[in-house]
Amino acid sequence: MSFLGGNYSVRERSPYKESLDTTGVDLSSLTNLAEQWGVMLANAHCRSDNGQYGTPTSFETVARNLFAGQQDAFKTEVADFALRYANQVYTDFSLFRTSLSQNKLCV
Repeated sequence: MSFLGGNYSVRERSPYKESLDTTGVDLSSLTNLAEQWGVMLANAHCRSDNGQYGTPTSFETVARNLFAGQQDAFKTEVADFALRYANQVYTDFSLFRTSLSQNKLCV
């Protein structure tokens, strides 16, 4: 989709997926969940090419070696990036909804 001189990829969320009910969930629980999802995603990416393109067979070993002694700085950088990305997604979606409601989209 093109909009205001930019190109965007828009996809529909599957109607078969349910929303995550966050009622009563605290920040610690969400952080734990995000860490677990991160591990799962990293492992899936690591194994996705079965080593065909030189992907290391042990993501955890490579990550530990790269960030040895710098874990706190790495965690901070990832968290900062995630927050900036989330804010940008929110801004983009707000602009998309506003544009949609005003019939300003060029599909």
